[in-house]
Amino acid sequence: MWEWITASRTNKTVTITAVVLTVLALTAVIGAWHFRGKMQESRKAEKEQAQKIETMEKEATLKDEAYRKAVVVKEEALKNALTRVRESKASLAQIEALRRGPWMVPAVDNGDLVARFERALERIQ
Repeated sequence: MWEWITASRTNKTVTITAVVLTVLALTAVIGAWHFRGKMQESRKAEKEQAQKIETMEKEATLKDEAYRKAVVVKEEALKNALTRVRESKASLAQIEALRRGPWMVPAVDNGDLVARFERALERIQ
């Protein structure tokens, strides 16, 4: 074979061209194989990201529902607490009104205490 290649200038040109084309073909095959590997990796990464996004969307939906339920529960609890505060305020106002009204002398069996109280009232007047 070497003799055929070195026999003429045309044979050398054909051989060099064949070698160059073979090297280019091998380079293209290696490049395609490398590209294919990168594409598989990117598809795998894309699939993983899509799963992560889907999982995050599900979690966000669940968190949103839980938040809404918590807000509703808190609103009800706050409304109930506010109602109780208003009732307490009203009852305190009634107690205060009763306290400010005419005060009656407590009924005590001890006559000395009643006498002291009456003397104190006379001094105040």
